[in-house]
Amino acid sequence: MNKSRYTTPPNMSPLLYVVLCIFVSLRVNGAAVNKPNIIILFADDLGYGDLQIYGHPTSSTPNLNSMASEGLVLTQFYSANPVCSPSRAALMTGRYPPRTGIWPGVLFPNSIGGLPHNETTIAEALKTAGYKTGMVGKWHLGVGENGTYLPTNHGFDYYLGIPYSNDMGPCTICYYPNEACISPLKNPCNG
Repeated sequence: MNKSRYTTPPNMSPLLYVVLCIFVSLRVNGAAVNKPNIIILFADDLGYGDLQIYGHPTSSTPNLNSMASEGLVLTQFYSANPVCSPSRAALMTGRYPPRTGIWPGVLFPNSIGGLPHNETTIAEALKTAGYKTGMVGKWHLGVGENGTYLPTNHGFDYYLGIPYSNDMGPCTICYYPNEACISPLKNPCNG
């Protein structure tokens, strides 16, 4: 696949770069142009070379290939931490994990706190540009009392997912617009 690659300028936060690209794109193309859709895929334990779009010789990812061929593929995002909670905090805020308070390890179901509300997330930045935002999948940045730290309290309009890894306790699912987590009648973790 002949695909041009874009890299993040040196010393620039990937979050800031993505938001800047969006605003520049809107200004260059005029206000009448529809805003582009933005999809960020973030998976635990997925390496840069594990997908076909990045050159893996045997993995077949036709749907991701199709999305990539029609969009912008960023190639210079590095994990800010080897475990998921700090890495997710960095992706959501564009800041190093110690500065977000999500450090040094992962949050657990009984952890107190979560991603501080004074941290600006990519969802909050995009909402100022008129975007609707959604988050699907594992959040792992805190739950709090009555869902205080869930995505819908950090700029996301919609959320369907789990608050932490399935192997960390009761497998609960959080449904929007109910910000509280509920246990399904039949636990999907146990069949």
